[in-house]
Amino acid sequence: MKRILFTLARHVATNPRMRAQALQAAQKMRPHMEEAGRQIAAAARESDPRRDPVGFGRRVRERLFPK
Repeated sequence: MKRILFTLARHVATNPRMRAQALQAAQKMRPHMEEAGRQIAAAARESDPRRDPVGFGRRVRERLFPK
């Protein structure tokens, strides 16, 4: 698996067309990733991940994937 990922990364880095597509996808995902980071930080304020990792995981799941 590791070898496949490195081969893919090398291919993307050397191919200008694929590099442009990867940058475009990353720019499109950025707002979603920033929001996910804010939600995780909020969950960490509610439940200490070091003292209650299960509760923290539940809060993250509830915030990122509401029912």
